[in-house]
Amino acid sequence: MCIYAEGLSAFEENDFGYLRGKIQVLLLEKDIYKKEDQKRLADLFRKLDAEILNVPGGHVGFIVQLEYYIDLIEKFLKKNAI
Repeated sequence: MCIYAEGLSAFEENDFGYLRGKIQVLLLEKDIYKKEDQKRLADLFRKLDAEILNVPGGHVGFIVQLEYYIDLIEKFLKKNAI
């Protein structure tokens, strides 16, 4: 599949192979996006072996529960030597 973005050259899915296993997607329980939209986002990144987690809270949770989210992200980074 070839994808075009305005003002940019065409690129292919395999152009993003270097990101394989280096992506973490946190899907918020109380997000501003519909669950269907979250699923579409997750499906895009599954192709790159992304770690996809359903997490409690919403966008404000990233501030209020900062330690929780930092812990999730740090564990992912250490596990993948990033």
